[in-house]
Amino acid sequence: MNTGNPFHERSRADLVWGPSRSGKGQNAWTAAYWMAQTYGKRTLYLTAEPGAILGTFHQAEKSGMVDIMSLVGQRHLMSILYTILEGGKWAPKTSEGVRDFNSREAECDPDRNGLLIIDALGSIGDLGLLWFTDPENGAVLPMSPGEDKFSVKDFEMGGKIVNKRGSSPTHVGEICRILQELVMHSANLPYQKVLWIAREQRAAKGQKTDKQGNVIIAGEPIYGPDLPGQAATQRVCSWFGAAYHTAKVPVEGGFVDERKDVGGHAGAMYMGDEQKRKLTEVPKEEYRLYLRPHPDHVTGIMYDAGNRLPAYVNDGQFADKPFVVCTEKVEQTEKDIKFIHTGLNTIYEMERTMAQDTATKLGNSFKSWLDKHNSEKK
Repeated sequence: MNTGNPFHERSRADLVWGPSRSGKGQNAWTAAYWMAQTYGKRTLYLTAEPGAILGTFHQAEKSGMVDIMSLVGQRHLMSILYTILEGGKWAPKTSEGVRDFNSREAECDPDRNGLLIIDALGSIGDLGLLWFTDPENGAVLPMSPGEDKFSVKDFEMGGKIVNKRGSSPTHVGEICRILQELVMHSANLPYQKVLWIAREQRAAKGQKTDKQGNVIIAGEPIYGPDLPGQAATQRVCSWFGAAYHTAKVPVEGGFVDERKDVGGHAGAMYMGDEQKRKLTEVPKEEYRLYLRPHPDHVTGIMYDAGNRLPAYVNDGQFADKPFVVCTEKVEQTEKDIKFIHTGLNTIYEMERTMAQDTATKLGNSFKSWLDKHNSEKK
């Protein structure tokens, strides 16, 4: 069924999630570069963590390849989120240096931007909680906590009264509901790809607590995308059509630091060989983008992940190693620069080419079936 979205075959957005320094930003960059190279379109980068953006994105913004937009300090945060992620149009920087948003211009520009990156799920949730707790926004939710427990009044210089409110479980539950709503709506935007980024947190599946936060029923330990609270952690990956987990994994090929002062000048002479080895061995690490659920290499706790590739690819090419090793090489001359990546761009290119190839072959098969059926009827 055609929903009006020219890319309606993508029913949900994508997610890249993992711990800090595991390659999330790098994979987002490979996707942006792939979009520019494959379709000649820019990337719109919506961020709640402007200080954590990969440096290459800032260079790409200067080149005109990427548009970066920060959510930090925005007075009308909820209006901005709903405007952009439900089909809004954003304007470049004004002369005052701030972004201007107009919800009446409810249209995206797929001719300019082919990829939308939203970074990061948990940080946007944190900004939402701050927005809820600012009395000037007048955010009143059902079962909002009373001022006696969650409100602090203070005086600034000049006698102005300042109100500060804390977050309650009601606020946390509401912002998680809003995040899910925004994720679902973002998939209907007329871009080729919509990619969310999230950090990693540990939670407990099925855990029950009382009103004081005491654990009544212990849950099963799990890892999942980071967002306010833990109640929704086990469900977050199901909000997305594909959820890729990034990890930095030790592999063979490390080296030993042979400096004599490693481990301390005085203490080294009293260490055993095994202790010295642990202090001097520098492991080699591999950045991976996992396509299917996999266990942590230390704890054995499962990470959730999934992809849109056909079953024959998952059971074939990625049967023994359900991940892509992320790499980057650079070729440059005096005039231009070329990046050669493996990572999320590899998956996106496989989706593109396989979809075209499969559609053509299915069309040929269907035509032969029709011809055979029609000939039998005569």
